[in-house]
Amino acid sequence: MDKIEQWADEACIAHEVELVDVEVSASGRPLLRVFAQRPGNPAPGKGITIDECAQVSRFLEAMLDAEDTMPENYILEVSSPGIERPLKKLNHFEQVKGSKARVVLKKQRHGQNALEGEVLGADLEREVVLLKLEGQEDAEEIGWPEIKKAHVVFDFSG
Repeated sequence: MDKIEQWADEACIAHEVELVDVEVSASGRPLLRVFAQRPGNPAPGKGITIDECAQVSRFLEAMLDAEDTMPENYILEVSSPGIERPLKKLNHFEQVKGSKARVVLKKQRHGQNALEGEVLGADLEREVVLLKLEGQEDAEEIGWPEIKKAHVVFDFSG
């Protein structure tokens, strides 16, 4: 899996997009899903294009086939993570500063399993996410190991 993720990252870098996540499903026909986007936090409608996804797919497919890493009949999908993209790495929180995010915790905090607020960034050295919860003056510091999963929350009303 590490090698596949490394190749997916190389394919994305070669096409000036950013790898967000890689998923492999082995049930039935093997499926490899690669999620990529433009660097940073692109506005809705400004994300990765279908042509860019196809270019990354062709590049990665050539690498996979040359190394014979995946079974012969695998399926490869390259797509955008969407406007409510997952935040799978600590540096993803830095990229979406100012956006609203939902963070699901491994253990309850303030009597809740999930917190929602404005992302103020991440302290990469201390491995802490900074989230401004509604109604609180100070930022909530959430340790990276405390986070089960997280994603950007897009306001569809505006």
